[in-house]
Amino acid sequence: MGLVANCHVAIAAENATFGVTGIRVGLWPFVIFPSVAAAVGQRRALALTMTGEVINAAEALRIGLVHQVVPIGEVEQRALDVAQDGRELQLECDALRSQILRMISRGRTWRAAACTGSRVREQYLKSADFQADLSALLNQK
Repeated sequence: MGLVANCHVAIAAENATFGVTGIRVGLWPFVIFPSVAAAVGQRRALALTMTGEVINAAEALRIGLVHQVVPIGEVEQRALDVAQDGRELQLECDALRSQILRMISRGRTWRAAACTGSRVREQYLKSADFQADLSALLNQK
């Protein structure tokens, strides 16, 4: 569950199961707990951690641990599709997202990160790259 909680986009096979099961052998998940809590909320993460409950893919989707559930035979292709879509993003957008995520993971508040993001976004919206991308998108119709 900790690995999935750290994914930017998580795609699960319909038969996948997830759990924070260390408590069953007396281990508290110090390393992964913050990521799981960020993904599913602190109360839900605490409950999953304290009980060692294993959840199915549908429940993982419902609570926000995964973003999509697909048939078993389609997981690899869907992951490749998502990766290809991501590869086509502008580098400035990718860099901004990473910068904001790093700020949050290092303890900066969402407000501080949002202010930085807003400034960089405003600059990007005025750039020639953005104007070209917007024009191409609008002309696709």
